[in-house]
Amino acid sequence: MTVAPLNAQEIVKQWTNVHGLGAEPDAVETVDGYPRQVWRGPTGETVIEAYTITSMAHGTPLTTRGDALGTPGPFLLDVGISSSYHIARFWGLTGEAVVGHKTAEPPTGEDTVPSSGMGTIVRKALKAMGLLKS
Repeated sequence: MTVAPLNAQEIVKQWTNVHGLGAEPDAVETVDGYPRQVWRGPTGETVIEAYTITSMAHGTPLTTRGDALGTPGPFLLDVGISSSYHIARFWGLTGEAVVGHKTAEPPTGEDTVPSSGMGTIVRKALKAMGLLKS
């Protein structure tokens, strides 16, 4: 079973409407071998990104190559890209700059994730899953 691409298209449509953006992405590129679409806000910052993981069964994409992020299992599929990593990176939880984000420098150190509340919970969860290195 796979996820219907129409569902992803509808989610993108909802978010472009929220941000008042056009239907066509501002940029299309390949990341880890898969298409990534980017929509930018009025000041050029990336506000929406959408990845298409082609030819994949239903599950969460991950990679075990290079700096492995996760372990394959039921519905955790090694397809060469880690969706959880890219989501965490987009939200600034990995301490790395996202291509297309308008930041002078990538955030560094412990300041990249709040030390209390939801940030702590997310950071602990990502570390426990092996998706965030200490």
